[in-house]
Amino acid sequence: SQRNSAPRRTQQERRVEATDALLAAAAELFAERGVAETSLADIGARAGRSRGLASHHFGSKAMLVAELVLRCQRSFMTKFLSTTSKTGLDTVLHFVDVYLESFVDPEPERRAFVVLWGSTFPRRSAIPALIQADERARVVIAGCITQGREDGSIAPETAGDAAAVAILALLR
Repeated sequence: SQRNSAPRRTQQERRVEATDALLAAAAELFAERGVAETSLADIGARAGRSRGLASHHFGSKAMLVAELVLRCQRSFMTKFLSTTSKTGLDTVLHFVDVYLESFVDPEPERRAFVVLWGSTFPRRSAIPALIQADERARVVIAGCITQGREDGSIAPETAGDAAAVAILALLR
């Protein structure tokens, strides 16, 4: 009898695959149940892995949430950066469009991101990840406003940081 000749996966490949499965399971469960009602063991089971694997990979629910927030934001930024705009104002408007479009038939990661925002404030463990995500988004928007002031598409007296905070607050 001949053995399957498929190459063995490396430890790194197995780890990436497990991490992807755990984060996908976490997104689904957070979107369905909320953060507080989802345990790391639930996430491991949903991912089809051992119940302790999420704890082994992330150490805590807060660390898993931080990684999920990063993944959600990377996905958003990939979509946002896939189109170039001519002016700073066009770029700001494109940012808003991409953000709002993500709520039309949202994927589990996007639904989970919204659930995280709505449910984490009583549970302090995820707040730092969300604050960092907002800061990264604010920096991007402020940069677009600066570009707009320089190219004349946004009034020169527009305060970039304040306008970025206002735009982000309105989107949230």
